[in-house]
Amino acid sequence: MNKLLFVLVVLFVITAFLLYYHFVPDDAFIHIGYAKDILSGKGYSFAGNKTYGSTAPLWPPLIAATGIVLRNLEMSARLLSLVFGAASILMMFYTARLRFDPLESFVAAFLLTANTYFLRWLLTGMEASAAVFFMILLAFIFYEENDRPAKRPLYFLLGFAPLIRPEFYLILFIFFAYLMLKRRRNFDFAKLVLSIVPILVWLCFAEAYYGTIIPTTYLVKAGGQPFFSIEFSTLVRDTKSLFSESFVEIGFIFIALILFFVSIRDFRLIAANVLRSESFLFVILLVSFFCFYELKNVIIISRYSLMLVPLFILVTIDCISHAAHRWKFSGQRRHFVWIALITASTLYNSIFTAFVVKPDADRFYEGFQKQYMEIAAMLRKLNTGSCHVALSDVGMIGVYSGCYIDDLDGLVDKDRLKYKSREDYLRAKKPEFLILHGEMDLRNIDTSFREIYTTTLPPFGINGIQDVKVCVYQAR
Repeated sequence: MNKLLFVLVVLFVITAFLLYYHFVPDDAFIHIGYAKDILSGKGYSFAGNKTYGSTAPLWPPLIAATGIVLRNLEMSARLLSLVFGAASILMMFYTARLRFDPLESFVAAFLLTANTYFLRWLLTGMEASAAVFFMILLAFIFYEENDRPAKRPLYFLLGFAPLIRPEFYLILFIFFAYLMLKRRRNFDFAKLVLSIVPILVWLCFAEAYYGTIIPTTYLVKAGGQPFFSIEFSTLVRDTKSLFSESFVEIGFIFIALILFFVSIRDFRLIAANVLRSESFLFVILLVSFFCFYELKNVIIISRYSLMLVPLFILVTIDCISHAAHRWKFSGQRRHFVWIALITASTLYNSIFTAFVVKPDADRFYEGFQKQYMEIAAMLRKLNTGSCHVALSDVGMIGVYSGCYIDDLDGLVDKDRLKYKSREDYLRAKKPEFLILHGEMDLRNIDTSFREIYTTTLPPFGINGIQDVKVCVYQAR
């Protein structure tokens, strides 16, 4: 089984290289920009902007540390994503092995490997694969705790999870609350303390260095929203996103639950079985994640929710195993179910990759990625040494143009939060260059700009339907 698992990882990596070798999203360059400033001695900043603009504050230092060896920050970021992705597959197998037989554990690892979004984000330099790894680590600890006390160093490692994705603040709170309620007097508070140590160290640093423990990314995307601000369009889009990411798993969970409920029929026994199930915690985490985003009216994109995929997989394996046990499936029938699950997952993810995800990545690379690299090179030639450029998509431009960044959205410039509108911010900053793709109307701004470059790009993102006109302006 170990040899088969190794082959699975190798095939997964080869497939990722064949499909997405060139694809690197703009947000990856934000992490790279922070790593670049760290290595150049400018501190934890982006293009000279000392702003808490990273929701994955552990990721840039990891890139910087790897970059010391590789001497190439983009390659370092992509290697980190690859390593955490491969480690996640192995970790998925050994986590499932704590509860299921070798075949079922291999199925769990295969389902993760086959997931189209997991494959998409593997070589991007983003923290998504690391978030998946930490979610599997949480599941590993939880399974161990149900048999014997998990080792304390694992809890210390788990404490770094919120520094990879901020959703882990909520997830760890629910996780420890669940363990406390379940263990009550036997709960080991030393493990909680160990998990909090990395978080407290970072929060103390952020408060001392940035003057805040809240990243500007949160303030911009969700900070201005009241907690109950649900919009139907966001709800529909987020539901589609989650279903598309784990469509096969959700379908098999639904079928398994129907079989399980039909076999019991007594509602009290059903409730008792659900509450005793180890998957009950995972369901709570899935629902809590979704509800938090909906209550804040924030769109869930695939790299945010990718961390949920291991939970869907483990719940799927658990539900099928329980249903098969209740219906007394023979070994042959069980094998048929697992083969059907693997086949359905392979077909769905292959079709979804071929017709949706891969074409979108290719459009991004041929359009946005190439064009913004060219714009960055153009600005570098025009830059006199202290020029500012204002724009929304700050990653590539911030890393390669050599200009100071005035972020129209405020993700990497806290000064943006002082102004009510982009127009007010632009008037105050008076940048030498401006890049727009429909964010504002220049006729509403007193500052005079002349257009020096224009291009039309394919739609942004899977849900985009219209071409995007990008214009570069220079102050007169």
